[in-house]
Amino acid sequence: MGTIKYIVQGKRFFLPMLLVVITLSSCLKNKDNYTEPPAASLMLVNASSGVPDMDFYLNRSLVNNSGPIEYPSATNYFQLYQGNWEVAVVKYGGNIALSAGTAVFVGGKYYTVFAARKSATSTDSVALFASTDDLTAPPSGKAKIRFINLTPDAPAIDVAVKDSTTVLTGQAFGKMSDFITVSPKDAFVLELHEAGNSNVKLTTASFTVRADKIYTVYSHGLWNVSSGDTAFNVSSINN
Repeated sequence: MGTIKYIVQGKRFFLPMLLVVITLSSCLKNKDNYTEPPAASLMLVNASSGVPDMDFYLNRSLVNNSGPIEYPSATNYFQLYQGNWEVAVVKYGGNIALSAGTAVFVGGKYYTVFAARKSATSTDSVALFASTDDLTAPPSGKAKIRFINLTPDAPAIDVAVKDSTTVLTGQAFGKMSDFITVSPKDAFVLELHEAGNSNVKLTTASFTVRADKIYTVYSHGLWNVSSGDTAFNVSSINN
């Protein structure tokens, strides 16, 4: 088991190996002087077209007790103690980890862990990516949006707002853009291109972008598949 690939400001880096066991030395202190540390907030995303129904585990405890996290979908943010956590994903109802890693979540911060298909030829091949989410409010009357490429066989992707200029360039697999500021719109449409190529590969269905909101758009499926459950597509999250 390794560390989860963290995504910060459009780049990936590896955290050093962290212990999963969290020390409890603070419990030995005088409880009257104990201050509860701030909680971290975490969102989980199933972006793996090979695993339509997924279970997430944190420190070997099932998170989604009420049912599977379906592809493609995300949980809401939920709180957890700050510290080092083991994250693992398995097929719904299974007991064999498809991918697992460790990450540290800091109190008062927001995170997303994405489970993505990492091979076009293996449905059970899953990679975990994590982002630290900057939920600073956008300028008044504007919205913020970012994009992450979670399509394993895709080239680097350019993303443009339809009828506008390219705004996000060269997003390789597992790479996330910074947030950009956009104007709200009832029918917001993105166009995805192979980086440097003006031919549109995918025009997204329209979705509503509201003022003062924050969004993450992620690609999923397979680049050269145009129909069915593994078709190349995008989904959006309201952070």
